[in-house]
Amino acid sequence: MSPAVSILFFALGVTGLLFVALRVVAHVRARELDSNYILIGTAVMLANGTAVVSQFSGGRTLVLSGVDSYVAVLSPAAEQFSKFTLPVMFVVVLGYVVAQYRRGVAINGLAATYLMLLVFSSMGSVLGGGNFITTARLTLLLPVVALLLGRPSAGAIKGAAVALATLLCLSGVLALVSPDQASAVCDARKCGVFGSLFNGVAFNFNGFGLLMALAIPVMYFGLDKFREYFTGFALIAVFATGSRTAQLASAIVVVLLYLNRLLGRQNHALRLFLPSAVCGASALFIVMLPFMKLDPGEFTGRVGLWDLALSQMRGSWLFGLGPDSWAAQVDDGAISYVSAYSTHNQLIEILYVSGIVGLCLYIVLITGLIVRMREALVPLLSILAPALVIGSTERPWTLGIADWLSWSILLLLVIKVDDANTENGKQIDATASSTFKQQRRVSPSGMSMEPAK
Repeated sequence: MSPAVSILFFALGVTGLLFVALRVVAHVRARELDSNYILIGTAVMLANGTAVVSQFSGGRTLVLSGVDSYVAVLSPAAEQFSKFTLPVMFVVVLGYVVAQYRRGVAINGLAATYLMLLVFSSMGSVLGGGNFITTARLTLLLPVVALLLGRPSAGAIKGAAVALATLLCLSGVLALVSPDQASAVCDARKCGVFGSLFNGVAFNFNGFGLLMALAIPVMYFGLDKFREYFTGFALIAVFATGSRTAQLASAIVVVLLYLNRLLGRQNHALRLFLPSAVCGASALFIVMLPFMKLDPGEFTGRVGLWDLALSQMRGSWLFGLGPDSWAAQVDDGAISYVSAYSTHNQLIEILYVSGIVGLCLYIVLITGLIVRMREALVPLLSILAPALVIGSTERPWTLGIADWLSWSILLLLVIKVDDANTENGKQIDATASSTFKQQRRVSPSGMSMEPAK
């Protein structure tokens, strides 16, 4: 990354951190920091926090431990941070449960469905000789259990947006503070628009690109003011990564958001049709692509991964093979280290990890989400669009382990976003704050964390 580009990213990052601080202050004044805001925001930061600390403290080193197997050695600071991830999540979850219990118990059907999905995926792991519970699985399981008591609120997407914007801005700062950690030399197949592979605070450019692709609509609908700034910054960052899948998903969602704003609320049918068409076509592609007769080397070797996964699932179609079986094959040389995190297709991932039972639960989950959000389908489908575009050749939604993208499925369990949020940000801020204050229960100290019953 050239010095000029590093300075540009640094300036964007520092300015963005100021804007993030202003939004947090606005959220505090409007009493919008509810328990969903804190839980989802914490989930974003903890899922990516180890990478952030590592990148700012020397990065990580991959040590060869087999034919094509590596062990990641983190910096001492990152190692210390990783030890606190689970305890911090436990404390936040405990506070969340207490806050929700005080409001009255009401089971969140979407969270219950996803919890069943995680349980069945763990059963597949046990049937395959693995463990029912691991640390990575528990880190994901804890917030899902807490969200059983969760109720949708605007705080969920606002908390996620603030955390994601912070990660984006820290990536900009890292570009100047430690440019060697923030980017890598282009390879023979991929290169970003600035002549390098920008990975920001993530460990690799593809991971950062996917993170920002999912973040764009969340920041757009969750930040109100400054949404254009962060959308544009994230789009620049994605095209600097060199990740073609992330670039395609980001470009599509930005066009959708622009057309949505351009058309206005009067053209609801067309506004609904555009994201629906993108999501429908992407879902169809997810289903069809792995079963096409293609050369194993197509899609940079992904076809070979799909064929391998399908061949291994024979006899395990009902419950799948669990979330640990795929990565375990690195030691056997069946797959490479870079392919260990997923089967690189959302449908294949669901079937491989949790079988037909998991697929049925996933369909119930998405259907329930659409029904719940039927009054705000335009923003919902805009948020789902990049995940579905990515899902044909990647796995944006995790099934059983906490990773850098696991926040995205947690957000959907308690998401609430007004369709009017696509309009003038100032108008929304004023009306939302006014309505919010009327609906809040204020404590003697003047602070409140939850809406009144």
